[in-house]
Amino acid sequence: MSSQILKNVMVAGGRGVIGTPILNALLASGLFNVSVLSRAESTGVFPPAVNVKKADYSSHKDLVEALKGQDALICTLNDGAGGLQVQLIGAAIEAGVKRFLPSEWGNCHIKAPVPESEPIVEGKNAILELLKEKATEAQAKGQEFHWTGVNVGLFFDWSLEVGFMDIFLPPTKTAKVWDGGSGVFSASNLSTVTAGVVAILSIAEAETRDRFVNIESFATSQREVVAALEKATGEKWTVEETSMKEQLAVAQDMNEKGDFLNAFYRWILASVVSGREEPRFKTVDNELLGLLHEDMQETVEKLLKGNSI
Repeated sequence: MSSQILKNVMVAGGRGVIGTPILNALLASGLFNVSVLSRAESTGVFPPAVNVKKADYSSHKDLVEALKGQDALICTLNDGAGGLQVQLIGAAIEAGVKRFLPSEWGNCHIKAPVPESEPIVEGKNAILELLKEKATEAQAKGQEFHWTGVNVGLFFDWSLEVGFMDIFLPPTKTAKVWDGGSGVFSASNLSTVTAGVVAILSIAEAETRDRFVNIESFATSQREVVAALEKATGEKWTVEETSMKEQLAVAQDMNEKGDFLNAFYRWILASVVSGREEPRFKTVDNELLGLLHEDMQETVEKLLKGNSI
């Protein structure tokens, strides 16, 4: 089984935390003809080198037409776009797309972190099962249609910059550690994630067919991150102890008040810092994808200096 470069690549979304970095990495590689699938009414602006294809997302015919000629489709849609992903799977197969990367960039699809998030995780798992089923059916008919899921753990650099880990950069210099803060989890810098995507579509195309790949910059914990920040700055962080129970109660209160997005973020963080087995990958595919493991301390120091990772 030999790899091929999937030359014509379309990104569904192409914006946000993961969409923009992936789009930029595809362009920077020089390996691909890059397109973005955008809603017909969208006024979003993309780099000149990107071919923007607009479509009525409610029209199967429109989606098929937009996807014709594409070798790979990368979904960078939000968690509320599950229905659209289902439509895109069918349209991609009909259009002759060879590879489908679903909008799965963490690892919380494996198991719901808390009961309240089960409907979301079940919905995501249902999409994955549909994708696997449709890929098997297409291959049985002789069509070259494969999928690749990408597990990356926590987006580390983004999470630290925005305080997602409950650890806050200067001038705030505070942290809220859950249940002692020693739960170890896999984490990836965005540049590592995007380099992995480029590799999946090129040097490791064959080896990544019809499976999940695990990408990891390093494994760490809240306590280790706080220690790295203190070492880099020579200053102390004000650390508040909290518990999973307390934070899930906060999330539940948010959810009941209609603040579902922030409640969901709390649930995701719960799955990451819980210390359960799932947040840390047992095996990683860095070597296959040509990715080096990184040093968390160096990442922290670069972020503090305002350098790109």
